[in-house]
Amino acid sequence: MVMVMIEKSRGIGKTLPIVLALISILIISLALDPSYTLWSETLNVSMTVNTGDCDVRICCYKVKVIHCPCRCHCHPHPPVRAHLIDGNKRLYVDLNNFDNKSRLWMGLLICNKGSLPASIKGINVAYASGSMELFNSLEFQSFFYGPFSCRLPRLWDCFGHCSMPFNWSRGVPFTLEPGCRAIVLIRVTTTLNVSADVDFIVNISNSLATP
Repeated sequence: MVMVMIEKSRGIGKTLPIVLALISILIISLALDPSYTLWSETLNVSMTVNTGDCDVRICCYKVKVIHCPCRCHCHPHPPVRAHLIDGNKRLYVDLNNFDNKSRLWMGLLICNKGSLPASIKGINVAYASGSMELFNSLEFQSFFYGPFSCRLPRLWDCFGHCSMPFNWSRGVPFTLEPGCRAIVLIRVTTTLNVSADVDFIVNISNSLATP
């Protein structure tokens, strides 16, 4: 038994230098191989991925107050001003001397400037300044028309007519494709019988349309 162990030990002693030499050659080869050097180090990759988006804006707007002492007689009433803010995303409205004998009409021509379809869901209105009592009494009714891919219908030119709203409005939500437009008519009334002033902000509620 002792003689067998001695023979095995002698065998290992003879082959050990050979094994060590082979391992050394392998290590040197891997160190000199450029492909191994590349993948054994940290590789930092900087890249930009561009994705599409929907970009709904108010491309044009019209505002008008109609004072109606009776149903059959309407005439323009001037005290309303408006301007676009936040990159044409919202409309700021300055309304003066408004009471329950007046109606405010707003016309918004909205367009999708993005590269993906948008889902149009309605309107949002936020208080800005002025009479909170008047703002809380305001009633907003919205009427949507479209979408239109090219020429707009005559209703945009007929804005302010006493026959508004026109009877072929559509419901929401609906999809507004890139490059297409839609028209929103908004009627604002109040139950307050005392004239007051108020500023508010209107924007279109929308999101990315899902397939």
